[in-house]
Amino acid sequence: MSLGRSKAQAGFSLLELLVAVTIMGLLGSLMAAGIRFGLNAWTSGSARLENTSEHYATVALLRRQLSGAAPRVLKKQNDQGRSQAVAAFWGTRDQVTFVAVPPQILPDQRDTLVTFFVSPDHKLMTKLKPFTSRNLSLDETPATVLEENVESVELRYYGRPSQQSIAGWYTTWQGYARLPELVELRIQRANADQDIRHIFNIEAQTS
Repeated sequence: MSLGRSKAQAGFSLLELLVAVTIMGLLGSLMAAGIRFGLNAWTSGSARLENTSEHYATVALLRRQLSGAAPRVLKKQNDQGRSQAVAAFWGTRDQVTFVAVPPQILPDQRDTLVTFFVSPDHKLMTKLKPFTSRNLSLDETPATVLEENVESVELRYYGRPSQQSIAGWYTTWQGYARLPELVELRIQRANADQDIRHIFNIEAQTS
């Protein structure tokens, strides 16, 4: 019997070890890249999901508040010095303020003065306080952030400003005797390719 080792029993050569180490290194790099890609995709997906949830929570709040807009009437003097009845609703292209009635399940609650607007640091915000015709200012009312990373909003209002008017879309709605019938909201989010459009129905109407 031969005392020398056969070819099958011989150890790995230096070249074979170098090749094996190189392959293992490449596999490790590929696995690390795959893990990083998965983590980035998961983080991105979580962020999108959070933004989507935040956005639709905002839309639900807007829908609930606008559908309950109250046809409260204020007295205002016109250019001729005569008293004129106007609806408590002030809408521009980037802000809307109105009076919302409390839900029926909360009959003891008072009407609420509500406003929605975009802050200079690109946050969609709201303010609200109990409504009183003697104080319509919301300047000292603290704001609540509804949605971040909002580049801009654009509002339009559909309806007839008066019984004699023709129904149509308006970029402002204030100083009219009636509430609008619809409010269109377009939100342009930062780093988004398209804006998001919603239309809200206002149920109550002044005569």
